[in-house]
Amino acid sequence: MNSKVLEGISRAKINLHLAVLGRRGDGYHNISTLMAELELADRLALRIIKISADCETSVSVIDSGGTCSHITGGIEPGKNLISIGAMNYLKRVDTQAVVEFSIVKNIPSGAGLGGGSSNAACAIELIRRALGRERDKAVFSAAAETGSDVPFFLYGGFALASGRGEVVEPVDFSCKYHVILVNNGIHVNTAEAYRVLRRDYLYNGPDHTDNSTLMKKYMGKLDNWKKVMKNDFEDAIFPLYPELGNVKEELYGLGADYAAMTGSGSTVFGVFESYNRAIDACDSLKNGNNVVLTKFAL
Repeated sequence: MNSKVLEGISRAKINLHLAVLGRRGDGYHNISTLMAELELADRLALRIIKISADCETSVSVIDSGGTCSHITGGIEPGKNLISIGAMNYLKRVDTQAVVEFSIVKNIPSGAGLGGGSSNAACAIELIRRALGRERDKAVFSAAAETGSDVPFFLYGGFALASGRGEVVEPVDFSCKYHVILVNNGIHVNTAEAYRVLRRDYLYNGPDHTDNSTLMKKYMGKLDNWKKVMKNDFEDAIFPLYPELGNVKEELYGLGADYAAMTGSGSTVFGVFESYNRAIDACDSLKNGNNVVLTKFAL
């Protein structure tokens, strides 16, 4: 095989709704979430150096710039989700290879935007394409093993996710709304967020915060979003970090049609139907915050 370079786009996501339903017997938590892909994205490129039954499989990741390029170099090779996802997939298709990824990194890490999970899904897809294989069970099982959010990025768009996040149901919906991402540099530990939320009972049935049916019914009108959507983690995180709650309130004060925290934090986002209001809000929020204006991916 030649060393032709394949390229892919690895998009960020936000959780428009996130209900934590309780701890499972395997230690994970069941969730019900509505996720949406954004135009904000990293770019990955794959070069397969060698494929041979005689070689030892290895995956390297090279920093190729971007607004968050410092992140790539700070991750230990064995802990980079690009490497983990690629290795998981190669193992499942019984292929030994030496591969190299380069990444232009624009999605902040530890911000609830799914950058690492998105990178892993993109890496799996690029290797699948390079090997000329179908999108079969190996792709999805490798994604699920790599991380709870990774399977979502194999679908993209808007999707409901349940279980620990690996059960994905695409939602036939698209919109041209504008999204402001606000991050003030606070790092929220996910395990700590779950602990503070205290949803540690065993899951044994539907929970009253599972609004998936209502969301599918009413999400066509932006006015309905804050009636049927919320992020349970806000109840745990905002008392610990009032600044994050203040950002949400400020977004509403600046004309956001919907605002919430994504994931377990710490990015807070606002959805705007009006582009002019979104631009004005960005200008107002820039003092002391990292602010990004983007849109839902079409």
